[in-house]
Order: sequence, then structure tokens, then C-alpha cells
Amino acid sequence: MVAITMIIIKFLVFEAFILKEVVEAGLYTDSVTFSELFNLPSNYNLHFFLLVLSTCCIAAAGNIINDYFDIKADRVNRPDKIVIGKYIKRRWAIVLHWGLNAAGVLIGAYLAWVYKSWWLILIPFISVNLLWLYSTYLKKREFVGNFTVALLTAMVIVLSAHFMLLNLPEADDFRAHFDYKVILNPCIFLSGLLAVFAFITNLTREIVKDLHDVRGDVKMNCKTIPIVHGERFTRILIGILLFMQMMAVIMILVVGSSSLKGSQTIFPLIIILILNLGFISAFIINIIAKDKASHYRISWILKIIMLAGILFPLNLLL
Repeated sequence: MVAITMIIIKFLVFEAFILKEVVEAGLYTDSVTFSELFNLPSNYNLHFFLLVLSTCCIAAAGNIINDYFDIKADRVNRPDKIVIGKYIKRRWAIVLHWGLNAAGVLIGAYLAWVYKSWWLILIPFISVNLLWLYSTYLKKREFVGNFTVALLTAMVIVLSAHFMLLNLPEADDFRAHFDYKVILNPCIFLSGLLAVFAFITNLTREIVKDLHDVRGDVKMNCKTIPIVHGERFTRILIGILLFMQMMAVIMILVVGSSSLKGSQTIFPLIIILILNLGFISAFIINIIAKDKASHYRISWILKIIMLAGILFPLNLLL
């Protein structure tokens, strides 16, 4: 999901949309590439691949260290999915964790040096430390752990958008005909919208997972929302978050359908309807849930919603 999200930000939110706008404005033919448009270096795509690789390495390292400290809880919550200690020795898991972290940070340092941007090293470095802190301490605390994971998910989109902005110099010939910063405004806005969407959806999903994992978390002496406030309060909170997202999607549906015309309306409306169907399904299941399987289904629905949400930029090509 991390790699897919970053690729969508690059190829759809920025490249495809900007190319579509300049071609429709009659400034260039449809044969021009994004690299040619901005006279980007030949290693531009390689650098983006390195950014994706760096992010995936750090995300994988975070999953490993989380599983490492979660063995006791996983024996209760998901005994059939235990990997560390069963297929991979614990000491090798730690070695792999630090190896992936080192690779991710070093790649980030190289990109920061190339682009003269501290953010390209600062975000990976902060992410590594937050993921360690989350696995050892934050995930056991009420709400803070949920917020941390949701924030890191949103930062993937922010990092991708930042990289794209670094690669958009002020091309004099291009700007003489058209101010490309006007084109950039929708790209930046959509990136921000997707980041907020990813944050809220992932926050909801993390709280649902806490509800699903209560038995194991009790053994780990965690103080998550369901343990501190109980199942009823947690389900009400999940319902409120799902309802807020449903209302936001309906507002987008109303505004979008009035501003788009003809065939332009079809694809975004389909995505929005899928999102709302998912939120409504999760909302209803949350109300009638009677067992762990119901919480598991809500978690999977939210995963599908996140995937559908990041596919929304496909509308920019239509």
C-alpha cells in the first residue's frame, strides 16, 4: 500500500494532471513527457524509486519491530499469524530491523544531499524513531499510539508530494506562456486532501484493531481506548468517526456533482459511492457487532476504503 500510494501521487496527482493541463492549453503536444517539460535530469525516476525504497524499508522495519514486541499478545489475538520466533529467530529479526532502518535512512540522506532538502532525511529519521517508540511504549497508551500510526500513514503522501515539488523548477520558457503554479494548486490541494483522508481512515482502523485485540492487549498491560473506557464507548467513538467520514464524502458528492459535467462526473461519483457504501457497511456492522469477527470485517472494509480513496486521482486523467 505504501508503494502504491506514492506511485499514485507521482504519476497521477502530479505528472498526469500537469501534462493534461498544458496539452489542453495548447502549450505542448501530447507527445511531451513530464521530464522533457521541466528539463528534469535523467535520474529523476531513479531518485523517486529510491524514495519509495527508503519508505518501504522503514515501513517494513516498523512492522518487524512491532511484531517482535507483540509476540505475547499475538499468541492470543492471532496465533496463526506469528512469524517472529516461529519462522524467524528473534535475534535475526532485530538484525533485519536495524538493517532495513539503516538502508532507509541512508537512502534518505543521499536524496537530501542531492536535493538540498532536510525534509528528505528528517522525515525518515523521525519515522524510524516514532516506529520504535510506538512498538515499545506508545501503542500501549490511550489514543497516542493510534494517532502516531495514522500520522505516519499521512506522512507518506506528504513526503511524496514534497519530492515532486522539489523537482518542479521555475522553467522560464514554460512560465512565459502559462504560470504552472496555477496548475500546482489542485495538485497540492488533492495531496493534502488524500493525506487527511488517510489519517482519519487509518485512525479509525487502528481503534477498531484495538477493539479486536483487547484480550492480548490486557496481557501486555496496555491502556488502549477499549481497555480504559470499555467496548461500548469505543464503538460509539468508531461510529462517530465513520459518520463524520460519511458526511464528508456526501459533501464531496454534492459539490462535485454540481461542478462537474457529463462524463467527467461518472468516475468520481462511482468512487465516492463506493466509499460511502463502505462507510455505511462499517457503520452498520459496528452497531450490530457481537464478536471479534465483526471488528475484523470492519478493519478489512476500511482497508478497501483506503485503497478506493487513493484511486480517486484517476479522475484527473478523464
